[in-house]
Amino acid sequence: MDTKIRFTAERAPCGKYRDGLRHREHDDHGLTINDVTYDCGCRRLHHEFHDGSCRITTVRHDGRVLSDEHSSPRDG
Repeated sequence: MDTKIRFTAERAPCGKYRDGLRHREHDDHGLTINDVTYDCGCRRLHHEFHDGSCRITTVRHDGRVLSDEHSSPRDG
């Protein structure tokens, strides 16, 4: 399943309120993607993989990575 939804006035990683696009995708085997792209260029990426691992990344519109977290099934 693949869904794209426009949103308005959410707080971006740069701290400003911006419109943007939320992209959600998943399958029946454990893959889940939830990516948010703001009109200023900031992004929040949340990916859960088939093996249970997860990656969450936050990037400001100037390319600076504010956070990049990885977890594996054995971390929980």
